[in-house]
Amino acid sequence: TLPRNVSVLFGLPREKYLEKIAESVFVVLPLKDVPLSSGATSIVESMGLGKCVITNDLPATRDYIENGVDGIMVTVGDETKLRDTIVDLLQDVGKKCKAPQSPHPLSVWQRSSPRGRGSPSSA
Repeated sequence: TLPRNVSVLFGLPREKYLEKIAESVFVVLPLKDVPLSSGATSIVESMGLGKCVITNDLPATRDYIENGVDGIMVTVGDETKLRDTIVDLLQDVGKKCKAPQSPHPLSVWQRSSPRGRGSPSSA
């Protein structure tokens, strides 16, 4: 059972999805350890909106997040650590994780490329 202040939303139009991220104090993105990249778009978009991201410590997430600087990574499957990290961050967001002060370079590329996709050279 989720607490009343937690929402799980599916199928949002892109504008509404980005609006919800912008309204958030920070973003929690639990990921599974699978043999493909996942979560990168959500991480970059969240960071581009100046949000600290809590996610799992995976090879793909290490490409985007410096643990303890612009995000916090926890071990996959460690629900207790994930919960404790959320509670700690709620107590003092600025002290525990510095949200990017300027947009992440990849988020600028992503927003400026056709339909939010493409290569950096197409920006």
